[in-house]
Amino acid sequence: PLSRAGRGAIYLEMGRFPEAEADFRAVIGAHPGHAEAWSNLAVVLERRGDPAGALDAADRSLALSPERTDALATRGLALLALGRAAEARPVLEEALRRIPAGDSARAEVEEAMRRGWPTGA
Repeated sequence: PLSRAGRGAIYLEMGRFPEAEADFRAVIGAHPGHAEAWSNLAVVLERRGDPAGALDAADRSLALSPERTDALATRGLALLALGRAAEARPVLEEALRRIPAGDSARAEVEEAMRRGWPTGA
């Protein structure tokens, strides 16, 4: 049987954010140290328009597993959405250094950075 974390990841990919959020919260409730579930919850919350919640979940993921590039990228996107561009910029730049070329997450971060700062800033 598919785990709640696995099912949540499928829901996330499908854009079914309420179901994904419920699954990730269930995983976290049972396993608060599950860095991947925190990171995935951060993505769900960012995409649902809750940057403060996304920032909290990304920070929890990074506290558990500092090498999580996905959580780092979501942290930067959440900071940007909260109007904290000065804090977001180095976070997003570090995420770009870690994300391989051709990865869809890289394009998302690059686009956010273009929207967040004037050209040449």
